[in-house]
Amino acid sequence: MTVSKSLFIELGFSTKDKKGRGEFRTVSLPAPLVERVEKVIEEFKYWPTKTDFVREAVLEKIEKYVKELDMEKD
Repeated sequence: MTVSKSLFIELGFSTKDKKGRGEFRTVSLPAPLVERVEKVIEEFKYWPTKTDFVREAVLEKIEKYVKELDMEKD
């Protein structure tokens, strides 16, 4: 699943430049979950970093629920 460009922009991410994206926050995850993420990254070789994987996963989840909420409003 690819995250839509409009959601990226709505959440304040730049799709072209990594500089100036705003402030960052830290999120803690259980070690076993991080280890699973590392295995997926190693096996698929699609995401260059854990951060990229987690960012994409979170954005996909947000996008899914935003769409569901929009459907409920109609």
